Amino acid sequence: MELNEEIYDENVPTKPNDSGSLLQNIPTEQTESRLSTECKSINSTSSNVQINSRRLYKIENSGNRTTLQQNRYAIKIATESLVVEQNDTPIINSTVDNNVGSELYLDASREQAKENLIQLSKDSIPDQILVQIKSLQFDSDRIKTRVKKSIRLVTQYASHNTKPDISLESQMRNIFLFPFNYHSLVFGTLKLYFYYYESLLNTKKRLGYIIIQLSSLKQAILNQAEFEGTFPIEHHALLHPFEVGTAQIIINFHFPKELPLNSDIQRRSIFMISHRTNGIEGVHKTNENFNLIYPETKSLSILDFMLSKKNVDAIKEFVSICQGFFGHGWKMTKLEFMKAYILLEKYYDQKQNHFTGNLIEDVDKLKKAKYYLKFSIVSYGSFMFNVFGYGYSLAPKNAMRMKSDRKTVQDYFGISKNDIICWEFGKMTATIPNYMIIRDPKSNSIIISIRGTLNLADVITDVLAYYEPWRGGFVHRGMLRSAQYLVKNSLKDIRSAVKKFKVNSIQVIGHSLGASVSCLVTMLLRKRCKDLIAKGIDIHAWNFGTPPCCSLDLACKNETMSYIDNFVNENDIVPRLSYGSLIDFRELVKFVANELKNGDYKKMPSKDKHSTLMSSIDEYYKNLKSNSREQKLYIPGTVHYLYKKRNPSNPLLPEVLCEKSTQELFIDITLRKNFILHHLPEKYDKKLGKVIKRLVKHSKSD
Repeated sequence: MELNEEIYDENVPTKPNDSGSLLQNIPTEQTESRLSTECKSINSTSSNVQINSRRLYKIENSGNRTTLQQNRYAIKIATESLVVEQNDTPIINSTVDNNVGSELYLDASREQAKENLIQLSKDSIPDQILVQIKSLQFDSDRIKTRVKKSIRLVTQYASHNTKPDISLESQMRNIFLFPFNYHSLVFGTLKLYFYYYESLLNTKKRLGYIIIQLSSLKQAILNQAEFEGTFPIEHHALLHPFEVGTAQIIINFHFPKELPLNSDIQRRSIFMISHRTNGIEGVHKTNENFNLIYPETKSLSILDFMLSKKNVDAIKEFVSICQGFFGHGWKMTKLEFMKAYILLEKYYDQKQNHFTGNLIEDVDKLKKAKYYLKFSIVSYGSFMFNVFGYGYSLAPKNAMRMKSDRKTVQDYFGISKNDIICWEFGKMTATIPNYMIIRDPKSNSIIISIRGTLNLADVITDVLAYYEPWRGGFVHRGMLRSAQYLVKNSLKDIRSAVKKFKVNSIQVIGHSLGASVSCLVTMLLRKRCKDLIAKGIDIHAWNFGTPPCCSLDLACKNETMSYIDNFVNENDIVPRLSYGSLIDFRELVKFVANELKNGDYKKMPSKDKHSTLMSSIDEYYKNLKSNSREQKLYIPGTVHYLYKKRNPSNPLLPEVLCEKSTQELFIDITLRKNFILHHLPEKYDKKLGKVIKRLVKHSKSD
């Protein structure tokens, strides 16, 4: 294969070549209309439409180029189609209304859910992708032709490196295999780095790079068809990137139900598809000249021997999540991050949380929630139970007796040893929950109380934030595995206890991590125990400080809303944490850090500087929220929001209210000074107590 080294002068209008390869950028007049309008007006089947990484432009019949949008986009050129995918930098539209309220979140979330094109199931998502570089073109004025070059291909799960060679033909005979899943499709990128070696010591220097958003593969996956795109190879020269060439990339997919790639039949068919070139060079009928390159298995060295296989696998997954998150241009020092963090905290202090005004006055329901909350607190153990402010009278006994945690539960709730059905604590393995199943004579129910985060294994479960297809939507992988473990190992005991004690309900309770697992356990139990529900056994969840764990369609089902109750305490940050919301927060931090480095602010007086910075952050924040297409996780079921509000009759003593809220209002990370303190379970208990006290007082006065 020959490399086209033809160079185009940036100041001379050019015409597209016959192959449709991307040419060099030519600055032209920018249109004022939005990109979406322009895209609709372009004939999507036209071969003279190209997408550049910095702007979309159309080549006129005269050969001149008309720029359609001056924004940064990842290019995707497929056969007879035009698709534009947004890159890391969001589109900023200065015409957005400054008075953006709750509707901003609701509309963005619902629109985002509608745009989820793939009918989610594990079999509809590829488990592997095969990447081939079909052709390369370099700018010979910028790059010497007779130097060794190498290529590095990277996703968050694997990386491949070719050996440096003057001829790129041998390197392009490789087909690179990468693991793939739904999380990759939503958030992942494929990065290609090109290097050259020009010194006697073979010093490696970066020639350029390509970043492909894997979300651009959606349509090809839906059609189970080959993806083909032409991408610019960019080189950063300080703040002014320029192109040094182009690359044509082919991506094929391997689906779970297909034969494994180690099958000779399957490998042969994959190679025949991968080297199809639209009839120009014909179809390769053999795979003798091509190599399928598998990713290397990464080892954790000594940790492989010290930890269980499940913990090792979980740590590897955690590392890959970090690589994916921090591999999207997160480049700032610790000092820069702290300065941005402090400024953002000041910005959020001047903003109010969003309210619905749909106040809850059902005292009985709130009393139930306060009662069940105690079960989630005691699941942290007798020591933490005392730290949280409960069971002081039991503390002297606990210092002297064995199995103090169990006996604390028995003494505090007045149950016998026979009422403890399952006691699964002390587990130090990721995605295996710590929980207890007991009979509560007071409510005549089976209580399943799942502990929140308390050790390193729980932390790993929290951060295994892969989005995994489930029941037509997607869920948090670590929490789903925990829920599945509990149901698989304890369902038989739960059924036996229901029959033995003749209870009328099963109450699933949790705080923090335990709350999300509780939601999913409840969903699983209601599906597996339809016979119990038919007999009148209610299966209900009561959760506090629930981290988001599922997609909006799963969270907002009418049935889910009826049997899961979640409580969120004011500024608690945990119910607002998901991988998608963290990505939005990352972009906001990057913007603030860059604003602080802007020299124009140094010339302003301190007062004007602060107000200008806040105004700039606010404008970016609103546009980020309105244009964000990052998929978020949501709190399933009915959400009850606890918060303080100034009392007009007594401004010095604010009253505590509880209102019915919506999941969409908890997809934004807000930094406030008490965002961790508000997550503690005793804070939930105190807030619920104050709400109940206020409602009882008002009912007596009426």
